[in-house]
Amino acid sequence: MQKFGRYKLVLFVIFIAVIVVLFERLHLYLYLNLDGFNQYHQQVLAYEEENTLVFIIGYIISYIVLIAACIPGTILFDLLAGFLFGPVAGSFIVIGS
Repeated sequence: MQKFGRYKLVLFVIFIAVIVVLFERLHLYLYLNLDGFNQYHQQVLAYEEENTLVFIIGYIISYIVLIAACIPGTILFDLLAGFLFGPVAGSFIVIGS
């Protein structure tokens, strides 16, 4: 039983190391912060205006997957809905999901 716990710990450490390396190598930290959101806000809004229905459906599917998988960060996803769709429409989309 002790060996199984050690294997889980080793796998967890390896998983975290892979995530850290990917973030560093792909510079994902540049996109996943408020400065990144502010920088790409106009581009995202332009895409959302061109493809409104596809964008909303993609957001709802992503939100459902986050909730179903119990992935932390759904509060940030809620804020993102308000940031992208506006406070009223974003609230309805989140509540409807």
